[in-house]
Amino acid sequence: MNAKQHPFGRWWDSARFRSWLNRRVPPQKQITLNLRNIFILPSRQGVYFSLLMLLILVAGINYQNSLAHALAFLLMSLFMVSMLHTYRNLSGLVIVAGKASEVFAGDEVDFTVTLSCAEGRQHEALTVYWPGYLEAHADLVNQSVVALKVRTVAAQRGWFDPGRLTIETGFPLGLFRAWALVDLDSRGLVYPRPLAEETPPILAAADSDDFYLRGEHSDDFAGVRNYAPGDLVRAVSWKASARLGKLMVKEYASGSGSLRWLDWQHYEGVDEEIRLSHLTFWAKEFSEQGESFGIRMPGVEIQPAAGESHRQKVLRSLALFRTDAA
Repeated sequence: MNAKQHPFGRWWDSARFRSWLNRRVPPQKQITLNLRNIFILPSRQGVYFSLLMLLILVAGINYQNSLAHALAFLLMSLFMVSMLHTYRNLSGLVIVAGKASEVFAGDEVDFTVTLSCAEGRQHEALTVYWPGYLEAHADLVNQSVVALKVRTVAAQRGWFDPGRLTIETGFPLGLFRAWALVDLDSRGLVYPRPLAEETPPILAAADSDDFYLRGEHSDDFAGVRNYAPGDLVRAVSWKASARLGKLMVKEYASGSGSLRWLDWQHYEGVDEEIRLSHLTFWAKEFSEQGESFGIRMPGVEIQPAAGESHRQKVLRSLALFRTDAA
């Protein structure tokens, strides 16, 4: 796989061209390629092939050589048939948008794209990519459906729109290049990039009564576990720690001893994006440890909980914090 540039080159930066393309090929979740959305031009090899045809034809006319005439017309027929087959290799192909992988800002994101064809049709040597990023290849010869992972890079948090996808082919002879620029109306949610730190942004006692452990006898004692960053000093079991030679924390059957509130105000004076990166790091850490935690930010409060759905809810709120999509 290697990175490819846009087939239209500098034209793609033109607002007029993009406006025309949006009218001609509007965003759709499922697109069938046809005469309206397929573009075809001779490739570099095709241009050289055309020059060769003309040279042979001129030589045949100049020297009145019937064999040169026959060869020139044979090459011309091959040229035209190649154009027809290159177009037909894309025509009828159905492209369906899939889901995007879960990523953090700055990471590579994989979008699932499904290609399918009608029964009895074949599509060979297909290349699928976003301009400037890695390309994926597919052949629909012995199968009618294939799912591809097409990769690009998500630079910022929030909803990420990768833009128009390019599907192209040079099959069968490489004399023509046919391609389609499709907008699958797909997007992926990009979380803030985690930024590690040693101390979690836990709410102080004056800020939240919910954070601190309830009375030690209000729940059934369930045992002890290893100390983790962010655990309260009052939750440490000193007897167990002295006996085992390492810090141990008390746990209760209801799990109240592991509740945490991540606090936006902990980072007063810090850049907003850096705050979000720190909070994302701890949300990710606590989720991996199976710990219950909540989060409080301006206009956002998510009650302490645990599990995959809670993790996604917290990360989603961090990704969309103060964005238009929020």
